[in-house]
Amino acid sequence: MKTLATILAAITTFVIPAFAQDFNPKFGKISEQEVSMSSYPKDPEAGAMYLYDIGNIYYSSKFELVYDVYVRIKIFKKEALDLADVKVRYVTATNAPQRVAGIDANTYNLVDGKVVKTEMSKKNVFKEKISDDVSMMKFSLPEVREGSVIEYKFSISTQSLAYVPDLDIQHDYPVLHSRMNVSLPEFIFYSASTRGLLKVNTEQHEGSSFFTIGTYQYMLKELTASNDDVPALKKEPMVWNVEDYRARLDLEISGVTLHVGDIHLDERYSHRWEDVNTILAESRFGECQKAKNPFKDEVREISSKSISDENKIREILNLVRGKIKFNDVLDKIPDSPASVVKKGIGSAADINNILSLALRDAGFESDIILLNSRSYGRLPYFPTLQRIETFLVRAKDSAGNYYFLNASDKDSDLNVMSPEMLAQNARIYGKDGPDAWVDLSALAQNSERIMVLASLDKDGTLKGNYNRILKNQDAYAFNVSYGKAGSEEKYIEEDIEKENNITVENASFDGVGTMNVTEKVLFEMEPENSGGHIYINPSIIQFMSANPFDQEKRQLPVEFDVTKNITMQVTLMVPEGYSIEESPQSTKVTACNGDVSFQYLAQVTGNSVSARLSMKTSRVLFSPEEYEELRLTFGKIAEICNAKIVIRKD
Repeated sequence: MKTLATILAAITTFVIPAFAQDFNPKFGKISEQEVSMSSYPKDPEAGAMYLYDIGNIYYSSKFELVYDVYVRIKIFKKEALDLADVKVRYVTATNAPQRVAGIDANTYNLVDGKVVKTEMSKKNVFKEKISDDVSMMKFSLPEVREGSVIEYKFSISTQSLAYVPDLDIQHDYPVLHSRMNVSLPEFIFYSASTRGLLKVNTEQHEGSSFFTIGTYQYMLKELTASNDDVPALKKEPMVWNVEDYRARLDLEISGVTLHVGDIHLDERYSHRWEDVNTILAESRFGECQKAKNPFKDEVREISSKSISDENKIREILNLVRGKIKFNDVLDKIPDSPASVVKKGIGSAADINNILSLALRDAGFESDIILLNSRSYGRLPYFPTLQRIETFLVRAKDSAGNYYFLNASDKDSDLNVMSPEMLAQNARIYGKDGPDAWVDLSALAQNSERIMVLASLDKDGTLKGNYNRILKNQDAYAFNVSYGKAGSEEKYIEEDIEKENNITVENASFDGVGTMNVTEKVLFEMEPENSGGHIYINPSIIQFMSANPFDQEKRQLPVEFDVTKNITMQVTLMVPEGYSIEESPQSTKVTACNGDVSFQYLAQVTGNSVSARLSMKTSRVLFSPEEYEELRLTFGKIAEICNAKIVIRKD
């Protein structure tokens, strides 16, 4: 089939430039003022500043989609020197190859009051192969130090219209002037959207210039995102992927409709989610979804058992992941189930595709759930194929209950899996409209229940035991940690003794590998002893050691791994000859419309203290506006947990 570029190449063409000329810094020419500036007044602590960040996307006379990049950066501090080492990723796959060209770069320094320009040698440019489909062009600018100004430019071009690079408006350092320009002929259909926490100023134009093919003229549709004084996007803790909040302009080309003389060309990419579903269905993805279940006999045996649907689904999950080893690759297009089973190893797509076939063969309704891992970045709401990373499986039992499954995760269970896969934005393959979106961030009811019973010996040693009962995601976290430790002894040493500052006399673990784990520990500890007083934390073993929110202000939302529901019951007994002089007061705090709560109840009766600590978080995402409430609330929790029960020796 002839491509758009092949058809157009036979026709004499020329392009009338579309970009405005009122914003055009000259490559190779900068001012002494730029080199001599020592800081950016709006962010004095910034290690660097982008003076100009310009991107132009257009369709060229060579029938290629071209992305021109020009960047000029002022370096203030050593911490920003790595900005002089530039890496450009590009696709080399045969079906949609990209080409990087026009690399040029200069460094400017102030020497004896004069601006000295150092040009980058072509020897500083290197090509590195990342995979069969991706390569990286790398170049390093010379003579870069504190006070330098660097500039560079390059172009990425491709004949494929199915993918457009992200146009970042915001960077890790502030940007003085950002301009992103798009100019495409009207026969190329695209949609544009902005994302991030920062407002992006966009403006659309039509009719100012044309793309000409022979005697045919096509209006250029122009879009400009123009922003000045863009603040830095600073990394903060408890954020799944900072790129989710970076201000950028997203383009998605949905298709081409061109009629030139006797030529009639219609190509469609992904204008609607319905189109994305169709493209997947017509690809190898769809073929593998129609394949036969390779574990037909085993599934028939499971189906015949007199057990609940939930347990049948669990057994099928265990069957598939027990037969195929995960190769640590997340992708969305599976290979043939027969070939995957023969190799005994496969990607997440390979394994979960077979899981879906096995579930359907067992009579369960099964859906493919398209998503991105949290560290990959949220799946955007606009229709896209390129930005989908992988998929999970959803099964429905006869009572209408849904279970989300990931057979590539050996520690997972029904509705329980690595927090990485508990995406907020996931989509049901084959369905359209807003109802196709699903939120996986809080699938299971998680709980941690701890019962501590301890007594103080006359010699001042604290001895006791605790039972810790973990369910769902809390049990999952235990299983992962237990597995990483490599042995029970190592787990006890690293995850119990060091974590709680105790000496373990004996420990046992029930339900390892399940979503209902009980940890039983017999321990000793030496509490703080000073001036005839003994000081013991009210929780004895660790509940919260410090406030995780120590920043005064926050720019980004707070994203927890999972929802939490922790309850700890503590009983501390003191022998004769000792008396309880002081105990933290009972308290209760709530925040964020009740979605975060903490309670500490304590009662002193004779020579014993009974305390109950409980904390609950009902959602995982909290806005920057809620940060102050979180900071104060968790500060109060940490204060209680680090307070002391004071015991006096009579």
